Amino acid sequence: MDNCFFVPPNIQFLSEDVIAGVVQRKGRCNNFGGVSIVSSSTSTREESKRLKSKRQKDKAVPTPELMKTKEIEEMLTLGQELERERRRVNQARYRKRQNDRIQSLEKETEQLQQQIERLKQRRRVVASDIQPRGSIWSVAVEYFRLFGNPSDSAKRFLTSMMSFDVAFNSEYGVESILRSWRCLSSWFKDLEVELEAVKKTGPEAVVVFTTTSFTVTEDTVSRVFPHLANNSVLLSKLLGQRVSMQGWTLLQWDKTFHLVTRVDSQFDLLSPMLRLLETLENVSVACDQALVTFDFQVRPKYEV
Repeated sequence: MDNCFFVPPNIQFLSEDVIAGVVQRKGRCNNFGGVSIVSSSTSTREESKRLKSKRQKDKAVPTPELMKTKEIEEMLTLGQELERERRRVNQARYRKRQNDRIQSLEKETEQLQQQIERLKQRRRVVASDIQPRGSIWSVAVEYFRLFGNPSDSAKRFLTSMMSFDVAFNSEYGVESILRSWRCLSSWFKDLEVELEAVKKTGPEAVVVFTTTSFTVTEDTVSRVFPHLANNSVLLSKLLGQRVSMQGWTLLQWDKTFHLVTRVDSQFDLLSPMLRLLETLENVSVACDQALVTFDFQVRPKYEV
């Protein structure tokens, strides 16, 4: 027998060209029963390494879908942070508004308490001399409560408590009082009169001491000081200023008929005007042609 143990039986079919074209496979050779078998474990491990390396590369290089997901997550996180910051700022603003409101209310409360104390003091001063209603005392207080208010109730009061020919400064009659009140209420929108004291000056007469104040507005200038329309210097000194003047009013009482027969008023408009306009010449220019006199009386020829 020519066959050798290490020579395949079909060697005659295996030429050198065929053998040369076969790619040698790497791997461990094992002998089983005298036959050489090439192991495939090496090739499997290499394939596993290759797949693992590919997965690692896939993880290292994010896909467009993964990048988009991360961007969405970042945007959501940023939105939550912005919302928290917005709420924090709003809460801080709300707390500040609350604190400011509390401080404002405390200040207003303090001012109201001071005003209440002043009113109580004035009430005590007035009440100390006032007699029962229907006397000259109660009429004097009611007169100044309605002062400058030409309403129907004021007209009823004047008609019922004044004589038909009551002397009012240089004029006569209830209508002269109402005319003056109509002018004052129209020319001075924020006119305020405060009673300081009521004094008895005779058997049937009282004097009421008052503080009267008003603000000089453009409407006041156009109605009371129309001649100053082109005087920018004096206008700049008057507009927006608060004028406060002292005054007194005498009321004469007829005890037989229980009516007021005389009302004489005097107010010191000169002093506050001099303080604002600085010189007597300026005061003269401003007031000589004004519709009210230095004692704050409406000139007789004027009507609203």
